[in-house]
Amino acid sequence: MAPGRCDASRVLSSLPSAAGLACALLCVLAASASWTAQAQDAEREDFRATARVKTDEPGAATILDEREVRLLRRRQGDGFRLVETLPGTSPLFSGVPYLLVRGAPPSGTSQYYDGVPVPTFFHLALGPGIAHPTLTSGMRFHSGVAPARYGRRTGGVLVVDGPGPTPAAPEAELEARLLDSQAAVRTRGDWPLSLHARLGYANALLEAIDSRARLRYWDYQAHTRRKVTARGHFTLHAFGMLDGVGDVNEPEDDIELEFHRLLLRFEQLGERVHLGASLYAGHDRGQLGEELDGRSLRLGPSLYVERRVAGTRVRLGADMDAQLTRLRRPPESQPRSRLLDVNDPDRFLPDFDDQLTVETGPEDFVDQSPLTTVPGRNAIGAYLELALAPARPFEVETGVRTDLFLVGGRKAQSIDPSMLARYHASEGVRLHAGMGTSHQVPSTPLPIPGLDDFQLDRGLSRAIQTEAGLTAELPWALELSSTLFHHAFEHLVFLELVLDCDGNSDARAAFTFTPGQARDVPLCRTRGLPRGDGRAYGAEVRLSRALEERLTGWLSYTLAWADARAADGTRFVPQFDVRQSADLVLSFDWGGGLESGARLHYRSGKPAVNTIFAFGQDRFERIDTRLPDFLRADLNLTYGFATSVGEVELLLSWANLTFAREATKRDCFLLGGLQVRCQIDYQPAIVLPNAGLRVRM
Repeated sequence: MAPGRCDASRVLSSLPSAAGLACALLCVLAASASWTAQAQDAEREDFRATARVKTDEPGAATILDEREVRLLRRRQGDGFRLVETLPGTSPLFSGVPYLLVRGAPPSGTSQYYDGVPVPTFFHLALGPGIAHPTLTSGMRFHSGVAPARYGRRTGGVLVVDGPGPTPAAPEAELEARLLDSQAAVRTRGDWPLSLHARLGYANALLEAIDSRARLRYWDYQAHTRRKVTARGHFTLHAFGMLDGVGDVNEPEDDIELEFHRLLLRFEQLGERVHLGASLYAGHDRGQLGEELDGRSLRLGPSLYVERRVAGTRVRLGADMDAQLTRLRRPPESQPRSRLLDVNDPDRFLPDFDDQLTVETGPEDFVDQSPLTTVPGRNAIGAYLELALAPARPFEVETGVRTDLFLVGGRKAQSIDPSMLARYHASEGVRLHAGMGTSHQVPSTPLPIPGLDDFQLDRGLSRAIQTEAGLTAELPWALELSSTLFHHAFEHLVFLELVLDCDGNSDARAAFTFTPGQARDVPLCRTRGLPRGDGRAYGAEVRLSRALEERLTGWLSYTLAWADARAADGTRFVPQFDVRQSADLVLSFDWGGGLESGARLHYRSGKPAVNTIFAFGQDRFERIDTRLPDFLRADLNLTYGFATSVGEVELLLSWANLTFAREATKRDCFLLGGLQVRCQIDYQPAIVLPNAGLRVRM
């Protein structure tokens, strides 16, 4: 083979497809550096002429630049958290940063900070983003079809960029609030530094109001970037966070979530060719009381090459995620007797002294999952992205990704194509349509550090995403966008089946009243995670005004439906079947340094199911209903003025100004005479006033 050349077809024919494609991409990466020397001046002019085409970040996304993130922080308190106000998203519970995105569970949403995958970008209870706005250069959110570079998840994609270019002068910011304090510094020089640290001390406020709850959190960042060639730079970035939530009277149930990341990256950004290579190391820990303790060490190398000529962009990349995991459970919890003789009628008699339901908890599935004790887990992926603008009215972005999952001596492979097309129908009117697939390992439905991407069972879950819509620019700096979407899921780990498997599957199959009767093992008693198929479909509308306007904000509305079917054929209504949700986000600059923001969130009631044993019919009956609707309002005020020290801002915010209580579930009890009474459980009203002072120097 000639120097500088690589026979990719020979490599592909000699290796398994995923690994072969990765090796072929490495060959392409090695040979691509010569492209820069071969480029002509005419190509350079063509590229500059078509730079208006959005090829930096493909896909249909909601995009905020650095300036907009900072503006939303002043007016709304936290510009990052507003991702839950976008169409197609719905928080699992109010105040908790776990999002259902077009039907995908919270763990189905990929989250990246500075190109590094993280379990979550938000703190658990209060929900602020873990990164300081001055250390971010933008944010993008894909609720549907996303670029091929992001994979291994069945839901949306949240991308938060790291610090931008070095500031013209050193920057420093100090902030002290009732709940936390933070500081951020950015310097100049050969090794410019960006530093940030935050410490939460909400326990003092909770004690003052005589609350039993305990809450602590912190996060940190340290970033530097050095120019090593005319167009190349080296980046070193360390960041991490911790959340602790518990009850002072029940410390054995405390929850602690923690992760750390260290990133090393080199990028060569030419006019037509971009090259990049990075390596991140991470440590994750998730402790759920005394019941579950998950830890993992992670290592993730990646590299890419991108070629841009005359409005066309080609990007090839490869990445890997290697994990060394450990999952601990109390010794007395294993084995679970539920998995023994399924034909013993006495084993499945319900306890009528309490609720008339049969409960199988998350711990049961962890115990009986076949991959719980496997320490090593590896995922190797490669992708190709191609963006074309053959004529000004048309833009096409297509891609394909393949991943190879290696766990417990077995492998699973996925191939995920995607395509997004845009048509500029007229000045200010754009149409788009997209379709793609994605795969994910069966893991916990919630993104818990130490358990995130922790494969517990064989096989893969798949999502098929389709969408179509239009965007129109209106007078008065308004923009209207609407999208129709349909997301189908196969072999998905539904949160409903993990939390209430017996209530959402065939309840009668869990009981045998005739000894020796032949039947299949019930879904909730089989080894592995309970899974099913489902779909979410509907329409999204968003009316927004440019953020630089004095009065700005957006109104988003989603009308959607969902249905699901457990693996045993039982149909159930999933939690993401929230028929209507709406968010009104308004910001106003009153002048003289006074700015305000308000948010109104509404969503219709979630589905609720109870399984009741009917003695007269000698069978189990399902009672399906809807929980009450939920309405919440938040308020934020900022007053800024200049002093000899720097810019000073007085902060005042109030989360849940309406003192709204969210319905969490419905419980049914047996009364005298075998009568059944049901009542709705509400979580306490999470009302959070806050005040503080911010100084920017």
